[in-house]
Amino acid sequence: MLADEGRHDEALAAYREAVELDAGNSHAWFNMALVHKYNRAWEEAVRCGQRAAQLVADDYPTWWNLGIAATALGDWSLARKAWRRWESTSRMVKGRSSRWRWDWWLFVSDRGGAVGLTSVCNA
Repeated sequence: MLADEGRHDEALAAYREAVELDAGNSHAWFNMALVHKYNRAWEEAVRCGQRAAQLVADDYPTWWNLGIAATALGDWSLARKAWRRWESTSRMVKGRSSRWRWDWWLFVSDRGGAVGLTSVCNA
């Protein structure tokens, strides 16, 4: 709720406290990564996203956010790994509802950094 209200510093403090109490709290790690992503604090987004992915390896939103952060940093090895894992884990979800088809495009600048990401859902 705090992050949704734009109170990112307070949200991060709450998530940090949560992982201090329970280092295995994958939701707190995921949400910290998400707030860092919104703030474009890419290194922290990657660090927290990697911890969330270690805890819940089949969570496709975790791999999505990690892919965005790694791409923004230009860490192409990690970005490729994250996007591949996102694709394989999201396929499991898409298989449950075959009427949905998502098309994804990642735009990469000529200098190697991601400049945009968009998606289209075809029902």
